[in-house]
This record gives sequence, structure tokens and C-alpha cells, in this order.
Amino acid sequence: MNDMSISVRCLGLLLLNALACIPIQAAEQANPNIVVILADDLGWMDVAAYAARARKVERSDCYYETPHIDALADKGMLFTQAYACALCSPARAALLTGQYPARHGFLTASGHTTGSYHSRKMTPPKGYHIHDRKANTAKKTDPAVGYIAPSFSYVLQSGQEADERDALTIAEALKDYRSAMVGKWHLGGLGLKGYQPGDQGFEELAYFDHGGSPYFDWQGKWKGVGVSGDNLGIDYLTDDLTERAVRFMKDCVKKSEPFFLYFPHFAVHSPRQAKPEDLAYFEAKPNRGWNGHSMPEYAGVLRGLDNSVGRVVKTLHELGVAENTLLIFMSDNGGIDRKNATSNAPLRAGKGKLYEGGARVPFIAYQPGTIKAGSVCDVAIDVTDIFPTLISFVGQGEQLSKSALDGQSILPLFSDPKNTKKQYTRDTFFWHTAGGGYNAAKKTYTPTQTAIRKGDYKLIFDDQGYLELYNIATDLSEE
Repeated sequence: MNDMSISVRCLGLLLLNALACIPIQAAEQANPNIVVILADDLGWMDVAAYAARARKVERSDCYYETPHIDALADKGMLFTQAYACALCSPARAALLTGQYPARHGFLTASGHTTGSYHSRKMTPPKGYHIHDRKANTAKKTDPAVGYIAPSFSYVLQSGQEADERDALTIAEALKDYRSAMVGKWHLGGLGLKGYQPGDQGFEELAYFDHGGSPYFDWQGKWKGVGVSGDNLGIDYLTDDLTERAVRFMKDCVKKSEPFFLYFPHFAVHSPRQAKPEDLAYFEAKPNRGWNGHSMPEYAGVLRGLDNSVGRVVKTLHELGVAENTLLIFMSDNGGIDRKNATSNAPLRAGKGKLYEGGARVPFIAYQPGTIKAGSVCDVAIDVTDIFPTLISFVGQGEQLSKSALDGQSILPLFSDPKNTKKQYTRDTFFWHTAGGGYNAAKKTYTPTQTAIRKGDYKLIFDDQGYLELYNIATDLSEE
């Protein structure tokens, strides 16, 4: 055998070895995939990548640790002015439909079904839905304190007999995609039949239709209000849900099926139950108390969420589909601004309030090879933008004109983060929360708030007539 033959043979072997390293599934899967990871109650300052930027410190200075989420920001695009809603159910409704939650009657967190007209076998007043909350008592809505009591719903309408409309979700809009949901639903009035993920276009991997869930021994709690799936023998809820998400992605890639994975976590929502080893680690960490962050249990639950994000990203790379997948990570609302949990400072207030601490959330977009690593976008965006973004991303944007969407695709920002071409044209955003009215026992009053942001200016109005105007660009803390 001459030198030329040896060289050709060696080259052939090298090519065969190189081809063997390329996942066959990735080559066969032409249509892009989507992963949306939604954290629960995760504050803007809970993520070290955000906290370090805001306080101009090293990430290692922060008490709460999020190395995998930080890595996602370093390899993707971090949005500094992303907004959701002040509460969880409205944010979920907005994310899945691309519409402001008020269109669907979602003004507050979906509560107990016993509070609805349906559960009390009552005929709702004209203009109310059968699954709306029963109207407040006259005493609680005393006009002397100026309370506005609009109707709000406990379910996202899904085309059932009692519904006036059928909310179109991303899963229903996507054509020729496998769409699955695993985690927190909180859109079906605690398990109301006909209003669960399966009724909104999703495969139900495992879910709980409630505001929170135990992190240990959760299966029994989920009966009748969700689907726990097969027992995987995994003790910790966050790890169990992650394993199910990973198995779904692997199955889709194996079958060359494009997928949409909607993964709304329970973390870091209460009850804050961390793994013993994580709890011990954060109890001993010396910089406890940094920026008001001092709760080891909270830090431990956050570590579980962070590890989940890391495993999802690692799986996408192992399957060879990372570059063919758009991953969005965000929170449903701001963190709970309490001394026994976390602090959103320098943002004002937290969950339930329409100040920046309640509505501004961490938001990271990741697609290696497409979104420039380490890029930062300071353009204000909103949770309602996710629906049109994902539909456009998979090449099905022609159907967007048929829907009355409040959101707009942020795809142009992925290549133009400063929006120099002005292809993302939104500059006005609206929020509304339903207040609790007057609490006679505590002698306290919780007002209803409405807010609008246009450009850098934000106006907050409450039902007692107070107006607050802030320039967010010069007054981040709304002082």
C-alpha cells in the first residue's frame, strides 16, 4: 500500500469517526424545538447574573447562587426590562395566549373552586361567567373606601359548554408539534374538569392545578387536582419534574418529532423545602444577609431550580438539538418582598404589586449559533410577547394576523438587541391587579391597582384615586 492509499484510508476513517459523533436524531429533526421554563415567584435580584449587574458586584458576592441560569445568560441574551404580571395565574394566561389576562378575566391568582358561581350552584349576574368568583359582599366593597370589584375568573376558558370563548394557547396554535406540559398549571380552578392542560392542547406529563405544592411526598396531595404520572422513585419534586421533561425531549428526538416543552416550575414558591444538604450548605455560607437575601430554605429551593435548568440545557446538547431549539427562561412575577424570603431591592415592592419589584422579572433567551452569547437587551418587553415570538420562530407566523394578540414577536431583538431597526415597535404596556378590598378583622385595605408604561414613564393608579408617575430610566426604585 503506497503513501497515497494510506492517506486516503486514514482520511476516510477520520470522516467516519466524525460522522459517528453527530447525533442521527439531530440531522433528521428539521423543524426547530421550543422550551419555555417558567420559574415561580423568582425575583429579578434572586438571579446572580442580574443582582451582580444591578449592585455592581461579583456574582460570588451574592448569597443566592444560580450558576446554571447565569451560564444561560452568558451564552444567550439577558433582557434587563422584561415584564410579566404581578401574580402567577394572570402571567400564565398571558404567556400561553399572547393576550393581556384581563381579556380572560384573570385578574388575580386562581383560587378555590368553592368561591365560584359554578361551585355554589348559583346563576351568575349578567356579564359574569359561570366560573367567575362570586361577587364580594356589599360590606367588603363599601364604596366609601372606593373599591372597584370587577369580575375575575378561576379558569382559562377552553371551549366547554359554559364558556363564551375558547382561549387559543400556544400548544393549540402550533401545527405538527408535540406539545407537553409538566409542573404548575394553576389555570383550571383546582382541577375543574374540562379546563386542564389536556383541554388546552398539551400532553400531560405531570401537573398540579394549584398555587403551590410540597417538594417532598407530593403525590398524595395531587390526587384529584392534577396528574402525578408513574412513580419514578425520585424524592424531590423539582428533580422528578425535570426527569419527566428530559424523558419527553429524548422521546421526541428519538422519533424525529419537533416539540414544545412548557415547563412551569413550582420553585421557588412556598412551602420552601430544600434538600438537607443544600440547607446545610446555605446555613453555613458566610455572606448570608447580602442585599436582604438570608433564607437558607429559599436558597436551597432556588438551587434545585437552577440545577434543573442546567440539566435541561445539558440534555439539549447531548441530543444534538441545542442549536435547533429556542429556550426561554423567565419568572411569572416578582419575588415576594419579605424579610423572611427575599428582597428585590433596588426594585420597589414585590409580588402582588405593580411596582417594578412585582412585575419586572428575569428573562433569558438562548439558542446557540443564533443568539449571540453574552448579549444584553435593554428594550422593554412583556410576557404577552412569547406567543407571537414562538409561533414566528417555527415559521407559522402567517396565522398571527388571525388572532387578537396584545404581544409582539421579539425575534428581531435576538439579532438587534438595541432595536436600532425599530422592528419591535411596542412601547406601551398595561397591567391590572384585583385588590382584596377592606379587611374588617385586620382593619386594612388592599386597593386595586392599574398601571401603564409608555416609553420610560410609568403611571400607577389605584381605586382610591391616587396617581403615581415615575421615570423608570432615572428612578429605577420608583422613589
